[in-house]
Amino acid sequence: MLFPLIIWFLFINETSLAGFIVGIVLVLLDLIVLGIDAYSEKESRSFMGGLPKWEYIVHLFSNAFHFSAIILVLSLKIEMSGSSIVFVNRFVASPAQDLFIFTSINVIPGAIVLALLHFILMLEKPRQIWNAYRTKITCC
Repeated sequence: MLFPLIIWFLFINETSLAGFIVGIVLVLLDLIVLGIDAYSEKESRSFMGGLPKWEYIVHLFSNAFHFSAIILVLSLKIEMSGSSIVFVNRFVASPAQDLFIFTSINVIPGAIVLALLHFILMLEKPRQIWNAYRTKITCC
């Protein structure tokens, strides 16, 4: 649920130091949530015998891309200067920057859909419906 906000504050918000700091705080919260999620995964999926392979693979790739993108953006926006970290925002107006911003903006709707899906599945009735249909998937 934090990723759409992270995209906005770190990827799209180009010049604001305050927005950058908000983005960093969101990334730190995201790491805490990821740790809690990973720690509770076995118990949360015990009713279905653990996390299905296909869902594990999707989570693995999405988290890898998620944090790789964050690290790449951070490498463009910060610089080590002596013993301090400086916000420099190295984005320079270019077609590559335009493509980056365009891609970032277009990732937000999918990130919002996934956030809503995760939120809805925290509710009992939608979770029951999801699990009833999930058991019919036999691809993996």
